[in-house]
Amino acid sequence: MVGEALISASVQTLLDRITSSEFRDYFANRKLNVSLLDELRIKLLSLNAVLNDAEEKQITDLAVRAWLDELKDAVLDAEDLLDEINTDSLRCKVEGESKTFLSSQVRSFLSSPFNQFYRSINSKLEAISTRLEHFVKHKDIIGLQSVSRRVSYRTVTDSLVESVVVAREDDKEKLLRMLLSDEDGNNNHIEVLTILGMGGLGKTTLAQCLYNDNAVQKHFDLTTWAWVSDDFDVFRVTKTIVESVTSKKIDSIDLDTLRVELKNNLRNKKFLLVLDDLWNEKYNDWNHLIAPFTSGKKGSKIIVTTRQHRVAQITHTFPICELKRLTDENCWCILAKHAFGNEGFNKYPMLEEIGRKIARKCDGLPLAAKTLGGLLRSVVDVEEWNRILNSNLWARDDVTPALRISYLHLPAHLKRCFAYCSIFPKQHLLDRKELILLWMAEGFLQQIHGEKSLESVGDECFNELLSRSLIEKDKAKAEQFRMHDLIYDLAKLVSGKSSYNFDGDEIPRTARHLAFPMKGFDVSKRFEGLYELKFVRTFLPQCPRVSHYYLTKKVSHGWLPKLRCLRTLSLSKYRNISELPNSIGNLVLLRYLDLSFTSIKKLPDATFTLYNLQTLKLANCKHLIQLPGEIANLVNLHHLDIRGTNLNEIPTQICKLQDLRTLTSFVVGREDGLSIKELRKFIFLQGNLSILKLQNIVDPMDAFQANMKKKKQIEELTLKWGKDPQDSKIEKDVLENLQPSTNLKKLTIRYYSGTSFPKWLSESSYSNVMFLHISYCKYCLSLPPFGQLPSLKELVIQRMKMVKIVGDEFYCNNERSPFFQPFPMLESLVFEEMLEWEEWLPFEGESSEFPFPLLKHLSLSQCPTLRGNLPSHLPSLKEVSISKCNQLEAKSCASCLQWLSLEKFLSHETWHKYTSLESLEIRESCHSLTFITLDCFPALECLEITSCPNLEAITTQGFLFQRLTSLSSLSIEGGGEADVVNILLKEPLLPTSLQRLYLEGLDGLKCLGMEGKGLQHLTSLRSLVLNYLVELKSWEGNGLQHLTSLQSLGLCGLDKLKLWEGNGLQHLTSLLKLHITFCGSLESLPEDHLPSSLELLTIYRCPLLEERYQNQKGKYWYKIAHIPAIQINIDEVII
Repeated sequence: MVGEALISASVQTLLDRITSSEFRDYFANRKLNVSLLDELRIKLLSLNAVLNDAEEKQITDLAVRAWLDELKDAVLDAEDLLDEINTDSLRCKVEGESKTFLSSQVRSFLSSPFNQFYRSINSKLEAISTRLEHFVKHKDIIGLQSVSRRVSYRTVTDSLVESVVVAREDDKEKLLRMLLSDEDGNNNHIEVLTILGMGGLGKTTLAQCLYNDNAVQKHFDLTTWAWVSDDFDVFRVTKTIVESVTSKKIDSIDLDTLRVELKNNLRNKKFLLVLDDLWNEKYNDWNHLIAPFTSGKKGSKIIVTTRQHRVAQITHTFPICELKRLTDENCWCILAKHAFGNEGFNKYPMLEEIGRKIARKCDGLPLAAKTLGGLLRSVVDVEEWNRILNSNLWARDDVTPALRISYLHLPAHLKRCFAYCSIFPKQHLLDRKELILLWMAEGFLQQIHGEKSLESVGDECFNELLSRSLIEKDKAKAEQFRMHDLIYDLAKLVSGKSSYNFDGDEIPRTARHLAFPMKGFDVSKRFEGLYELKFVRTFLPQCPRVSHYYLTKKVSHGWLPKLRCLRTLSLSKYRNISELPNSIGNLVLLRYLDLSFTSIKKLPDATFTLYNLQTLKLANCKHLIQLPGEIANLVNLHHLDIRGTNLNEIPTQICKLQDLRTLTSFVVGREDGLSIKELRKFIFLQGNLSILKLQNIVDPMDAFQANMKKKKQIEELTLKWGKDPQDSKIEKDVLENLQPSTNLKKLTIRYYSGTSFPKWLSESSYSNVMFLHISYCKYCLSLPPFGQLPSLKELVIQRMKMVKIVGDEFYCNNERSPFFQPFPMLESLVFEEMLEWEEWLPFEGESSEFPFPLLKHLSLSQCPTLRGNLPSHLPSLKEVSISKCNQLEAKSCASCLQWLSLEKFLSHETWHKYTSLESLEIRESCHSLTFITLDCFPALECLEITSCPNLEAITTQGFLFQRLTSLSSLSIEGGGEADVVNILLKEPLLPTSLQRLYLEGLDGLKCLGMEGKGLQHLTSLRSLVLNYLVELKSWEGNGLQHLTSLQSLGLCGLDKLKLWEGNGLQHLTSLLKLHITFCGSLESLPEDHLPSSLELLTIYRCPLLEERYQNQKGKYWYKIAHIPAIQINIDEVII
C-alpha cells in the first residue's frame, strides 16, 4: 500500500461535492454559474494528478514545498466556501420541512446574510478558480509530474500489537537485579539506574517493562512515573512528580512548597520513580531535583532514561546501562512481528527477503522497525514492499527516515488524522472517543456509500494508527493513548503551519487549528496575536481538571462569532459563560460545540440553525433548565451530552433525532410528554444514559418496550424515580422491565420505592459491572447478593432506611460453590444514612475464603443503631471513615490505615495502632477530648478538628506540634478551641511544612498573632482562610510579609473588622487570589499594598466595599483596576 498526499483528501472532497447532482441542482435552481464548477473540477483534477509527486519532492525541494503550502491554503479556502454552499442547501431542506420553527428574529438574522451570500458565490468561485490556475501553471515550471499510485485500504483485525522487547533480555535481567537489591555498597542516599541511548532505541520500552514487572510492583511501596523532556525545569518536573505520587492536581507555584509535599509523601516508603527522557546536564539542577527523595526508605530507586552521556554520568549510582543498536536480525524480528502478527512470515519467502533488507535500513532502531512493521501489517504485495525498500527518503536525516516513510505511505485521510494530533502538547494523553469526535468535526472522516457511521470510520482510523505504532497505549491509564516523542515531532513537521498549541507565541495568519492550556483568567491580552486570524477551524482550550476558569468576552462574544470557518468550538469550564450571542448563528460550519461546566442558562435561538452540528456538550450546565423543540432541526446531531443539567423535561421532538449515538439523559414525561417506550427508537445509543422521572410511567409494559436489554453499547446506566413514593408494585415491575444488557459497567438506582430488587440486579452474568450505587430505596427490606458480581470494584449504598440486618443475603444467594468468595474485586465500600441498620453479620463460608480481600476504602456514615465491629479480615484496607455511628467499634486493621475520619474519638490506648495514618478528622462528638498527642502519627499530613470545645493542647513528644514535619494541612473549627489557637499564633509553634491553614468560628480569637511570630516562619504556606472570627476588629497584617509562598488568602464573616492596613501585603509575591466575603464593616482594601502578582479579587456581600468600587464606576475603582480579574457579588468577572 502506498499513500496519497495529505491535501489529496481535501481535493477529493471538493471533487465529490462539485460533481454531485444535489450540488449542481442547487446552482441551477439559484441561477448561479454552473460552468464555474466545471472549471474548478478540471483544475482540481490537473492538480490532484501531481500531488503525490509534490508530497515526496517537497522534502528536498524548497520550491515545491512553498508551492504545496500555498496550494494547501487555497484548497482549504475552497473547501470552506463549498462547505458553506452545502450548508445553505441543507438549510433550505431543513427549513422546507419545518417552516414554522424559525422565529421572526432568527429568520431576519439569517435572510440578510444568505442573500448577500448568494450574490457573492459566483465572484468567490471565480477568485478561487483564478487562484488555482496559478498553481496549475507553476506545477510544470517546478517539474511536477503525474504519479499513478494504487491505494489499498486494509482491514485492521486487531487494534493493538503488544510491545515486543527484543534482544534486551540481558539488560532487563541485570537491571532487575539492581532494582530488587536493597544493598548499596556506596551508601548513597538515593540509588539511580540510568538507561542511556539515542532516541528510538527502546529506553522507555525497557523502563516500562521493568516498571510493570510483578516482582518490582510487589517490592516497592510506591511506584510512579514522570516524563521530563528537553524543556527541563526543576519546578515543573517536581510538580509532575508530586501530582503523580498524590494522584491529584497541584496548584502551587512555589518550589519549596512542592518539595516539602513530595518529601512528606515519600517519607518511610520504599519507592520506585522513573524519570523518563531527562536532558538537563547541570549537576546542581539534578541535586536540587532529587533532594526531597532522601526521605524514602532504604532500597528506594530511581530509573533515569536519557539520550545524553553527560546526564548519565551525573545521575547514575549503579553502572550505566547503555543500549546499543539492535542487530539487523533483531530489527527483522520486530518488523516481522508487527507486519505479520501471529501468522508469521514463513508463507511469504519473497517478502522475507525484501523485509530483511528493509530491516537493515532501520539502523538498529526498534522504533523504526516497529513503525515500518505497522505500515506493512497485513500487506502481502511484493511491489509495495519493494517501493518502501527503494524509497528516496532513506537519505534524509531531519526525522528518522523510517518514520517519514511510514507517514508518507499513509492514505490521505489517515495523514490528516495523524497530523491533527500535533494540536495537543507533547506527551498529551489522547482520549480515543474524544479524538474521534474531533476528527468528525474537522471533516477528516468520510463515509463510503453510507455503509458505516462516521464513528465507526473514526474507530478504524484510530485502530489503523495504533497498529502502525503511530499512537501507543499509555502504560498506566486504561483507554488513554500517547505519541512517542519522535512520532510527535513528525506530526508537528507534517502539520506545517496549520496546527498550533499556543501559549502567547506568534501564530501565522494561515493557522487553522488552535489549542491552548487554560489559565485561571484568560484575559484579552493573552489572545492579542489571534484577533487577526480569520480562517480558524478549531478553538480548543485544554484544562487539566474540573475547576473555575474565566474567559474575556472580547474572545467569546467578539472574536469567535466572526470565525465563519469554525468547525470545533469549546468553551468548556469557563465559569463566566452564562449566555452566548445570537451571532453564534454565523458559525454555520460548526460541528462540535462544548459548553459543559459553564453557567449557560439558555441556548440562543440561532443555535438551532447550526445544521451541521454533530456534537453538543452541555454536561453539568446547572443553570440550564430547558431545551426547546427546535433541537429537532439539528439533523446531523449524533452526540447530545446533557448529564448534570436541571432540565425539567425533554421535548418530544427529540425522537426525530434517531441517529443519536449519545443521549446522556432521557426525562420521562407526563401524559402527552416523552414516553419511556420512545427509547426503542434510539437504536444506536452508546456510553452513558440516565433515565429520569421514572415515576411518570403508568404502564410498566412501556418500560419493557424501551428495549433496554438490546442496547448493548450502553456502559453506564442511571435509573431515577422522583422523591415522592409512588405505587410500589408498578415501580418494581418497571425496574424488572428495564433490565439492561450484560455489557453494563456502571449502574446507579435512586428513589426506587419497590420492596425488593429484581433478580437480574445481582446475577453473576453481569460480569462487567464495576460500579454500583444504590440510594434512597427506602422500602427495600434487604440488600441483594451483590457479592456475586465478580468484577464489582465500587459499591455505594445510601439511605435504605428499612434495612436492619446485612448478612448472608448480601454476600450470595443459596446456590453457591464451597469455594465461593464474595466481593473478590471490591476496593471501595460506602454505607451512608442507614438509620435502622443494626447488625452486620460476617460471611459464613464453607472454606477459608473471606469477603473483601481487596477492599481499600471503607466509609460508614449516619448508621446510629449499628452495633458490633467491622469485618475482621480486611488485609488491603487503607482508608476508613466513620461518622455518626455511635454504637460501632472500629478495631480492625488499624496498622494498615493511611486515612481516618472519626466523630467518636478513639481512646488513647488504641492510638499506637494507627502509625500509617496520613489524614485524621476529629468532629463534633468528641466533647470530652482535652488534648491530642500526635506522637503515634508520624506520617500525618492532614489534621481537621471540628467542635471539640474542651480542647486545651495539641502536642507531640512533649512539644507543641512543630515537630510533626509531615503535616501540610491544618483546619480548626468550632468555638472552645480559640485558646489553643491563641497559643499557636503567639510563637512559631506550627510545623514549617504547613501549606494550608483554615480557622473558623473561634469566638475567643481577638488577635491573629500576625504582628507576632505565629505565622512568620510558615514559608511553605499556600492557603490561609479566616472565617467568622467575629471578635476581630482590626488587623495590621505585618506578619504576612514573610509568607512568600502564599497563593490564596480568604477573609469571610469578619463582621467587626473595619480597618485592614495590610502592611507587608505587597511582599506576598506569590499571591494570586484574594477573597473578601461577608465583611460588612470593612471600609476599604489595603489598596496601596496589593501585590502585583494578584490575578483575582473577589468581593461578596461587603456593602461598603461594593459602594467604594461599584464595578468600574466607583470613585476608587482605579485603585484596583490593575487586577486582571475582579468579581463583585458574583455578577460578573471583569477581565
